[in-house]
Amino acid sequence: MPPSNVVAVTSMRDYFRNAVDAALAHRALDPSAATSAYLVELLCEYAREQRDLFARPLTWVFATADSGTPGESFQQLKEVGDHSLYVAGYFNDSLPHLELDLEYFVGLGSSAYRRLSRLLRAPRGETRFVVVFSELGR
Repeated sequence: MPPSNVVAVTSMRDYFRNAVDAALAHRALDPSAATSAYLVELLCEYAREQRDLFARPLTWVFATADSGTPGESFQQLKEVGDHSLYVAGYFNDSLPHLELDLEYFVGLGSSAYRRLSRLLRAPRGETRFVVVFSELGR
């Protein structure tokens, strides 16, 4: 019999969908379906790939995001937003023990997502991800 903290699942996506739905309900949040789907996919992506979340200082990535092409800016801002969201959501209980500030990650991630929303809104008229990044930036 597996230990009690191990959950057997048939689909990682279904597991994270249930976890995201429960977390959103617990916090009385009602994001768009696209934002919920984005969160589920983000968790699946981070579960599949081992990432060094602190390989580059996120503040530096954020500060230099405007120095490249629009595509590079998009990727850098998305990296900052996604990493910040993941760290703040998944490791929030551990951050004080690591001498890291939850509000730092929340603020940095929110700022990155708001900039992404503006970047997409400007030239392309993109709507789906504008909504996602706008909601995540709040």
